[in-house]
Amino acid sequence: MPEHPLPKGVRFERLREILVGWADAGAVTTPRYTSDVEDVVDVSDAVGRQTRFLEAIGVLVPDGQRHRLTPEGAALAAALAADDEDAARERLRERLDGWALTDAVRDAAPASEDDLEAAIADAAGRDLDTSRVRTGVETLLDCYAWAGLVERDGDTYRAAERDDRTDLDADALAALLAGGSTTTGQPAISLDIDVNPDDLEAIVAAVRAGLTEA
Repeated sequence: MPEHPLPKGVRFERLREILVGWADAGAVTTPRYTSDVEDVVDVSDAVGRQTRFLEAIGVLVPDGQRHRLTPEGAALAAALAADDEDAARERLRERLDGWALTDAVRDAAPASEDDLEAAIADAAGRDLDTSRVRTGVETLLDCYAWAGLVERDGDTYRAAERDDRTDLDADALAALLAGGSTTTGQPAISLDIDVNPDDLEAIVAAVRAGLTEA
């Protein structure tokens, strides 16, 4: 079973501070060392311990010995910095939703807190008896609950209902415009449209906005 990285030895609030710290250190545009972020958030080695987890969920991307925020990670950090809780929850939910470990959590629910934490540790290939692992599992469960991927019902955690709205990315939209199906790869519609690649991002944003309002 492959190991999945967890938040390491930090609580949820500290993890949020570290995420904002990457943006404050300038990692939105320029790769930064973990020491640069440590100077911003005034912690020691906690920043470096989170990089593998943040890479796994698509928030950070490595660049040699440095890291920079992905566009999605930058959007999450910006929402957290602005105290925009709704946007931050949505951004974190997007980062966690497609992660393989999240599927294991959904499969384990409904479950008690203890059983769900044990399931997370097992799916991550970690020993829950290790103090930093236990803290990381608890923090990850806090992330799932805060992002709305799991919901607490009395003493039981249940997986939240998934949002099945279609969300097209640039590649999927390009395939659709070319006349292909985003799910089967077979022709679905035929559109004779000359799309400028520079305009594709704006088109995707407009389609997403329309789907959201539908």
